[in-house]
Amino acid sequence: MPVPSPASSPSIFRQHLRTQWLTLLAAWLILALAGIVFLFEDRKGVYLREQERLEKQSEVIHGYVEQQLVRVQRVLLAMRSEWTHGQAHRDRLHREAALASINHHLYSLTEHVDAIQVMHVVDKQGVVQASSAPELIGRPFPAFQQYQAALADGQRDTLYVITPYRNLLGQHAQAFAMTLFDVQGQPDGLVVASITPHNAQALFNAMRYTPDMLVAIVHGNGDLFVTTPASMRQQRANLLEPD
Repeated sequence: MPVPSPASSPSIFRQHLRTQWLTLLAAWLILALAGIVFLFEDRKGVYLREQERLEKQSEVIHGYVEQQLVRVQRVLLAMRSEWTHGQAHRDRLHREAALASINHHLYSLTEHVDAIQVMHVVDKQGVVQASSAPELIGRPFPAFQQYQAALADGQRDTLYVITPYRNLLGQHAQAFAMTLFDVQGQPDGLVVASITPHNAQALFNAMRYTPDMLVAIVHGNGDLFVTTPASMRQQRANLLEPD
């Protein structure tokens, strides 16, 4: 049996040691790559789960907003019909009785339709002619200039959405309006429903599953209407404006 010469033994030892280190290094690299792949897949899974959860919550918000818009539009259509019928009575006595009835009906609607805080009938000069809060009759409607397009268009079935504003009761609100028409079919004013964010905030609070989660409804121009937590709107009123 051949015996390695003493001169060749160190070389064989160094080669064997190098092989062991390379094997160990390869094993560590494979383990590190496996860990990276695992973390990536785990993070991807978390992202997909969060995306799916947010999509479901967006569907809930969409359904809520759609339901509220349908309810508000139905109320506005009914009030427009009632106002037009009342205006058809030319004598003052019948008009005053019709106006009192409309004011009472407006108040009743705000009591029974949770989303609506206050309702008005506004003439084409922007002055409140009837209201669920009669003390507001005769006052100018805030931001009426934003509804000039509604009067100019004269679209009978369009629901107009005003940017979030401070209503006549001093509340942060969102207003919706439909155009009124006189007996000749010409635009003659607006019937307006103002809603406040309280009901939506209760829903949004229930949807938040982490303390750092933000939920909001934003107008097309970037103005925030409903935000949860509410302090978000105090920090930033418009998402499209630079910080």
